[in-house]
Amino acid sequence: MLNKFIRDFVEGDQVLGFFVLRKKETKVKKDGSPYLSLELGDRTDRIRGTLWESSPDLARQFNVGDVLKIQGIVISYQEELYIKIEKLRKAVPQDNIDLKQFLPETDKDVRILSLRLFSIIDSLQSEIIKKLLRNIFDDIDFKNKFMQAPAAKLWHQNYIGGLLEHTLQVTEICDKVLVYYKNVNRDILIAGSLLHDIGKVFELSMEGFIDYSDKGRLIGHVMMGYEYVARKISELPELPEPVANQILHIILSHHGEKEQGAPVVPMTLEAMIMHGADYLDSQASAFVRIIQKEKESGSKWSKYVNLIDRYIYMGEDKK
Repeated sequence: MLNKFIRDFVEGDQVLGFFVLRKKETKVKKDGSPYLSLELGDRTDRIRGTLWESSPDLARQFNVGDVLKIQGIVISYQEELYIKIEKLRKAVPQDNIDLKQFLPETDKDVRILSLRLFSIIDSLQSEIIKKLLRNIFDDIDFKNKFMQAPAAKLWHQNYIGGLLEHTLQVTEICDKVLVYYKNVNRDILIAGSLLHDIGKVFELSMEGFIDYSDKGRLIGHVMMGYEYVARKISELPELPEPVANQILHIILSHHGEKEQGAPVVPMTLEAMIMHGADYLDSQASAFVRIIQKEKESGSKWSKYVNLIDRYIYMGEDKK
């Protein structure tokens, strides 16, 4: 079953393939002997794997983030699939493994998304705000990282290109709702929208699977994004301080509430609109992901989603 993805596994499948190790734990059976519990992943999903006959020496031979070659069978237990592992080994150079093959990617054309981003920047009226954004996104090294970065670890747009996709959708939502509200400074709103999640370039790592970097876990993308943009602003003394403060305020307040990780709550009209657009896109995109993943089950309802403490209604089966 080489090249079969986890999302396509069914009970009884014989498995032989490479997976990235996401979690590793040595546990003890009722008779006191050890067994190995793993979480394995590919670009489509995650699955638990259990090696019932194991030893501490074997467990020390590989670490989280390593690629393992697994042979086993797919078992169903309490309505969840897992791999009963028969053999495993760590990948070797001769296997020619590329870690990126384990990472999911956006189904959109990143080049077209990039053109849309720069078109939005060019549409701004303020030359100094336009210059700030160009100074950030024209940096080739940073641009490449931004285009590749995911928008989240698990919840929404958690794939290569996800941050670019999410940023554009949030910005375009903001642009569309301007017709309903007066006294909005479009340039400040659009700049804040394009920059609101910029810290995720540094917060998230992609070494076989998406996870938090050490710095990202310790500091978080809100503060990392604020610090990065503030540094870029310091290189433009001609940018008026009130404008700079309002852009930075959008970055700091985009989570909306302090309980949700916002250092400050939205206190400008632009920040409130941006927060609403960000919340809409992150939640709606996550719902779309869950529905697409589970719609083939034939059920009207998704499995229970712990992150939002609810089931999701997917509608009647149209088969």
